[in-house]
Amino acid sequence: MVESGIFREHLQLLLLNILESGPQSGLQIIQQVQERTGGFFDLRMGHLYPVLHELEQDQQVLGEFRATSRGGALVKYYALTPRGSHEVQARKSELEQLTRTLPFLLR
Repeated sequence: MVESGIFREHLQLLLLNILESGPQSGLQIIQQVQERTGGFFDLRMGHLYPVLHELEQDQQVLGEFRATSRGGALVKYYALTPRGSHEVQARKSELEQLTRTLPFLLR
C-alpha cells in the first residue's frame, strides 16, 4: 500500500497535516493516521519511519529526541519546519483544485 507512489504522496500530505497541530512521536502519528482515515491507512512503524525520514531529508520535518516522563527514555518527536508548512499548504491547494475539477473530468 505505502510503496505505491500516489498513496505515498497522500501519506506524506497526511503526515505533514497531522504535524501542523504540533510535534508528535511516531506512535502518536500512527494513532492520528488511524483516527483521521478511519483505518484506510493501516500504517505500521516500518512504513511510517521511512516516509518521515524522507520528509526529514527534504527538510520538511525536524526530528528531535526528548526524554519521556516515564523513566526518562528518549522518544523522537517530529515537528513541521517552515518548509514543511509551506509544502502542506501548497499540496492542500493543489488537492482542492483537483477536487473541484474532478467532477468535470469524470463526465
